[in-house]
Formats: sequence, C-alpha cells, structure tokens
Amino acid sequence: MFKIIKNVTLNDTKRFYKSLALSVFGDMVGFLGIFIVIYFVSVMLKTFTNDTQVSPALMYGICISAFVYMILYYLALIPAYKANYESTYKQSAKKRLELAEHIRKLPLGFLESSNPSRLSHSLMSDFAALEGANSHLLPQLFSSLILAILVFVALSIYNFKMALALFACVPLALIILYGVRRLSSILTLRHRSAILNASNVINEYIDGITTIKANNMAGSKFERLEKTFDRLRKESIRIEVSLMPFALSVITCMGAGIGIMVIVGRNELISGEINVIEYIAILLLGSKAFVPLMTFCINFIELGYFSKAGENILALLNTPVISGSDKDVPKGNDIVLKNVSFSYGEKPVLNNINLEIKAKSSLAIIGESGCGKSTLVKLIARFYEPSSGEIYIGDCIESSLADSKGLKNIATLDYESLMQKFSMVFQKVYLFKGNVKSNLAFAKDNASEAEMLDVLKKANALEFLESNSLDSIKNTLNYSIAEGGKNLSGGQKQRLSIARSLLKDSPIILLDEITSSLDIKNEVQMQQAINALTKQKSVIIIAHKLRSVRHCDNIIVLEKTKNGSIIAEHGRHNELLERNAIYAKMWEQENTLD
Repeated sequence: MFKIIKNVTLNDTKRFYKSLALSVFGDMVGFLGIFIVIYFVSVMLKTFTNDTQVSPALMYGICISAFVYMILYYLALIPAYKANYESTYKQSAKKRLELAEHIRKLPLGFLESSNPSRLSHSLMSDFAALEGANSHLLPQLFSSLILAILVFVALSIYNFKMALALFACVPLALIILYGVRRLSSILTLRHRSAILNASNVINEYIDGITTIKANNMAGSKFERLEKTFDRLRKESIRIEVSLMPFALSVITCMGAGIGIMVIVGRNELISGEINVIEYIAILLLGSKAFVPLMTFCINFIELGYFSKAGENILALLNTPVISGSDKDVPKGNDIVLKNVSFSYGEKPVLNNINLEIKAKSSLAIIGESGCGKSTLVKLIARFYEPSSGEIYIGDCIESSLADSKGLKNIATLDYESLMQKFSMVFQKVYLFKGNVKSNLAFAKDNASEAEMLDVLKKANALEFLESNSLDSIKNTLNYSIAEGGKNLSGGQKQRLSIARSLLKDSPIILLDEITSSLDIKNEVQMQQAINALTKQKSVIIIAHKLRSVRHCDNIIVLEKTKNGSIIAEHGRHNELLERNAIYAKMWEQENTLD
C-alpha cells in the first residue's frame, strides 16, 4: 500500500497527507448528518407509538439544525475540494515541467534508445491518470476506510453484536482484494503495453501516410494497425471482464454484512436487548458503512492500475542525467580525444580514437556509411558518453594529448555551460511551430531584431522570407513556421538553421555536410552561408563530398574493423593523395562519377 501511495503521489506524500486530513474532516462532518436523521426518526416513532403530538418548537429545531448542518458540511467540503483538486492539478503541472526538464538533461543515447511514444505517453496520459487518482481515488480510499471504522465504533456503542455482524464479511472481502492484486498487476502491464503499442503504430501510420497511400495500404490493408487495435480491444475487455467477478464478490460480501446485521438485530429485538427505535437507528447507522466499504474496495483495485502510471514517471525521473557540475569551462577551444572507444550495446562503433583538433582549425571526417562519423561528432558534443577513454577541451599548450594543464575532461563540466561552446548544423533540421523570430530566439533569447536580420542575411535566408512576406523586412521575423518547418523546403530549413547557429556565435561548429543533396543554385547559396558561419571558428565537418573539404586543415579517414572503426589515415588533401591509399581511391571514385 505504501508503494502505491508513493507511486500515485510521485513521492510527494506530504501533500497527500494534507489533502487526506481535509477529506477525512469533510467526511466526518458528513457522517454527523446521520445522527440528525436518527433523532428525527426516533422522534416520529415515539410520536406514533405514544400517540402524542410533536412539539412545533422541536420540529423547527430539527429543521434549523439540518439547515445549519448543511451549511457546515458545505464549508467543510470547500478546503477538501481545494486540496484534492486545485492542488492536484497545480502539482501535476509542476511535475510535468519537472519531467520535461529532466528529459532535456538526459543523454542523447538514452533518448535515441527510448520509445518516443513512451515519453509522450508519460508526459500526457500517465499524468492525466494520476490527476484522477490523486483527486478522487486516493483521498476517497482512506477517508472511506476511516469512515467505516467510525461507523463500527458508533455501532459498538449501541450494540456490539450488530456491529460485528455488519463487518463479519469484511475479512473475506480483504482476502479477495489481496488475492486479486497479482492478477491486476499482470493485466495492467498487458493493457498498458497494448495502449503504448497502439500509440506507436498510430504515430507511424500518420508519419508514413503518404507512403501508405502511394502503396495502396490504407485502411484495413495496413495490417499492423488493424492487429494493434484488435489487441488493444481484447486487452481492454480482458482487464474489465477478469476483474469484474472479484469486484462483484467484494460488493456482495459488503452487502451480505447488512443482511447479517438485520438478522442479528431481529434476534436482539425479540430477546428484548434493544427496542424498535434502537433497531431502526442501528440499521440507519449501519447503512452508512456500506458505501464507504464498497468505495474502499473498488478504489483499491483501481489504484493498482494507476500506480503503474506513477511507476513509469518515477522511473524516468530516476534515470541519471548527464553528469558534471564544473561551470568553469576553459576559455580555450582545443579539443583532444584520448583512447576513445564507443559501442552501441554490444556493437563496437569506434575503437581507440586519438585525435587533436586545434582551435580555429578545420577538420573533415570521412568514411563509408555506418563507420561512426556522426557518432564521433556526437561524442565531442557529449551527446553520448564514451565507452572508454576521455575527451578534453581547453587550451592545449603542449601538443601531448591531454597532458596540458589548460584542458579539462568534458565529463566533469556542466553540460549547459559546455554547450555554449558548440553550434550544430545537421542534415535533419527541426523548426518549432511559431515564426522566424521565435525559432531564432532558441539560440539567443535576448537578441535584437537587428541581430536576427543580420544573421538571416548572412545565411542567405532573407531572399525567400522577404518574397513571402507582406511588407518585406517588417514582417520577415514574423513569417509563420509550421510544426517541424513543414511549410519550408529542405534548403530553406537548412539556411534558418545556419542563421540560428550564427546568432548563437559559438566558437566550435559541428557540421554535417548539408550540400550533398541540393541543386547547384541552392548549393552555392548554402556554401556562402556556411562560409559566413565558420569564419574564424573551429569547424568539424562530416563530409559526404570530398571536393567540399579538400581545403580543410586536417582530414581523417575512418575505416571499419571488427572491433569498431579506427582512424586509418589523416592529413591534408594533397598529403592523403600522395599516399595513394583509401582517401586517394575515394577521391578517384568521386571524380569518375562526376
């Protein structure tokens, strides 16, 4: 039970205890109302049995008492509702933002290996489930239990035998609840898995709708979608049908207690232990226990389901973020890789990479597809952590691979501070829904409009923006951007990405060569934008066309081996051609194809 509370409240048990106390107080005030009813019934029965008149003053007193009670009950419920609902949704919003911020700090390797639907499901559906659990189920669970105990105490004062009779079947109901926990846990995992799988396939279906339509696979012909929904339907029915008999059994046990109490009370009435008025009063009081007991049992079963939502969120929140807290990032921009190796799980990608990149120099990384070019760049930007070895940044006074005192291991540095050193332009660009100004602000939130227009000009982005704006420069920054930049071409998105990097003005540029798939006109404009971006910067380029990197200060050639890719060659363009090895052959092949 304590584990369920921690999961549902996301370890915020302090807030739960406060809302529970207020809920119990409200329910206790509500419970007192039955005594007004009992008193009124007893007065009426005495009137009928004694054949007397009810005093008008007494009736007015009862009516006024009932009215005052309703006002007090209403006032008692207000703080309980605020604690249960208002605070729950405020806390949910706070925790959602906390989780989103935590996800942002997670290593890219974890995010790439995680199911995107799982992350969005946790941020949306799991939190929605916990909102209902925290505002309804959990407070009702414990307040119902406490209310049932109060009923038992009150009944015991009147007649202990009838109190025991009412709760005679409660142990059996608790045994059923305990036994159903394991089944509920298994069914919950299966049902939630089906929901997540359905979410994945729906996203895939929407993202690939063009391909699906082009191949006449829409509708029932897209079998995976049909099978996924069929599985979800079956799991939804299974969890309802499988748990229903147990829920009905528990309700039956609780209802049986009232029947047993009626029989025991009848015997007590016949034996003269109680009179008719007391008998009716006890039955009325006992009836107040049925709903709380039933609520407790049903909510207990349902909380087992919603507890899994909290468990998923806590698992994400407990995932280690990128380590490093040193905000004193070296001023120098030399980069040194020392014995760096990296593996994706059991698959080796890079093996014992030793590399030194001088500040304001240009490095090109080439090699066949899948040799780890992008991985190497992402390791430098600390998107991934090396499996072994170290990466340093700073001022490499001595050219001795990280023996200089001016260098620091990037694993020890604060990630946010380290990222100020890097700007990245990759082939796959993502633009956020909004406008040009809001997208550029990601690089520098306090940038002036003049600064933004300047970088747009340098990135050759003003031409297409002005041609689509109503009043040229005035509306350029307000040019609407669709989600993902879907209303822009690939080249236009790339130029906005370069403008964003220009605005950030970082000393180190990580560049996935983006001109390989462009036409001649766009390639020339893009190259001009890249030249503006990389001027007086350290540049690391993932190269696809050798002719675009032949002027780099250093070119490394990655070659695949069974233990991961190694640096097979390095040097300037002419030096590598003279060696007549891998690079020379790649150069010859490219020129032959051209």
